[in-house]
Amino acid sequence: MRTKRRTTFGLAAAAVIVALGGTAFAQDTPDKPKQTLITNVSIFDGTNEALITGKDLVLSGNTISGMVEAGGDASAYDTVIDGKGGYLTPGLIDVHWHAMFGVTPAQIFTEADGYVALIAGVEAKDQLLRGVTTIRDTGGNAFGLRKAIEQGVIPGPRIYPSGAILSQYSGHGDFRFPNPTTLPKEWGGGVGAGDPRDYFAFWQVTMAHQPRAAILGLVVGMRLQ
Repeated sequence: MRTKRRTTFGLAAAAVIVALGGTAFAQDTPDKPKQTLITNVSIFDGTNEALITGKDLVLSGNTISGMVEAGGDASAYDTVIDGKGGYLTPGLIDVHWHAMFGVTPAQIFTEADGYVALIAGVEAKDQLLRGVTTIRDTGGNAFGLRKAIEQGVIPGPRIYPSGAILSQYSGHGDFRFPNPTTLPKEWGGGVGAGDPRDYFAFWQVTMAHQPRAAILGLVVGMRLQ
């Protein structure tokens, strides 16, 4: 999925702030973070309905440090961003996102892990450019992606990962093929609706399979005796 160009500056500006802040943060010293000034914008603070006008926004590193009167001397700032009369908003928070699902569920099963991770990196950047600066990942192995973003390897939103999905047999997180008996038992094989003991999917996720299981968002369930 690719993002179409927006006519409104606000969401993209919020993402740019974080992207610039992350880059500056990696290069800054603790004593003197980079100073960024965003000019020529109407500011929505996320709380009040009325827009703030006549002000420029100041960033210190990747943190908003305050506002100054518009039209002042900008020579002291390391970076100046012209908002071109657009709207500046706080970064959005997406509370239900699957960072590793940049590909289809079928591709998650069949493609190489590296390919899935690379696509997830591209999607993370696109999500940031949509104005989303924080996501709550509700299932999948997004831990490596989060680390790469935090270290400045790739741009992306802050990620709060949940890890593997919890779901019942045939539930929302059951991604098995139509005939699960063809799968190894540790991936849910040998479990079917015809077995009266298996009211829930039995996923025996061992340490050896945990990385792959987390990427797939596999179910951790129970077997009734």
